[in-house]
Amino acid sequence: MIEFIVNQLLEGFSRYYGLDYISFILGVSGTILLTKKNEAGFLLTASSVVLASIVAVIAQQYGFLVANTVSFVLLIRGFIIWRKEKKLVIKTI
Repeated sequence: MIEFIVNQLLEGFSRYYGLDYISFILGVSGTILLTKKNEAGFLLTASSVVLASIVAVIAQQYGFLVANTVSFVLLIRGFIIWRKEKKLVIKTI
C-alpha cells in the first residue's frame, strides 16, 4: 500500500515536473500570510496560480486554466485595493 502511494507521488512529480507540488506549497504559504495581513501573501499566491496554470496546460485541463486566470485577476484586484486602503490609513495617521 505504501509502495503504491510512493509510486503515485513520484509519477505525479515527474509528470508535471513538480510544479503542482510547488504550486501547492506556495498557495498554502501565501494564504497563511494573507490571513496575517502580510502583502507577501499576494505574491506567493499569485505565483502559485501561475504555476497551477502551467500544470493545467500540461494536463490539458483548460477549465482550470480559466479558473486560475480568474483567480489571478482577483488577486491583482485585491492587492490594488489593499494598497489603496493602506495608503489612506497612513495618510490619516
